[in-house]
Amino acid sequence: MAEADSGLPRGRRRDMVRRHRARAAGPAGCVRVGPGRPRAAAMRIGIVGYGYIGRFIAERIAESGGRFETAFVHNRSAAALADLDPALRLDDLEQAGTRDPGLIVECAHPSISARYGEAFLKCADYMPLSVTALADDAVRERLEAAAAARATRLLVPATATSSAG
Repeated sequence: MAEADSGLPRGRRRDMVRRHRARAAGPAGCVRVGPGRPRAAAMRIGIVGYGYIGRFIAERIAESGGRFETAFVHNRSAAALADLDPALRLDDLEQAGTRDPGLIVECAHPSISARYGEAFLKCADYMPLSVTALADDAVRERLEAAAAARATRLLVPATATSSAG
């Protein structure tokens, strides 16, 4: 009787009830905080390159109110990381996966994507800001294949794919 009162066909109402129950159980990647809605767990972001852009990203993460966390920061020059919490420093990029990042952002040099991009995509989504690395078809194809094989994403900033027309 209640289904007839809803004005929705029986199958559609059943689907809506299932979706509601699934939402109430809490989506994957969320933690329940008290009686209310679940809050998404903080996304852990690894930063490769700690120059102007890397520092800017780290500052925005710190100001995010817990929505994001810094998983690690790597820079070719250790001196650039002197003001950073030692627990956040990562000396060897091959060890990036041990820090459990959800996203790795490269803001260093295009050679990073060619050398480490596939390893990054084994453990996280990867966003190269030095997008000229993707102009090399072999590098781009390797990264796309690695992302597809591991169900991670190669994220290319929209401005890199826009035409300047």
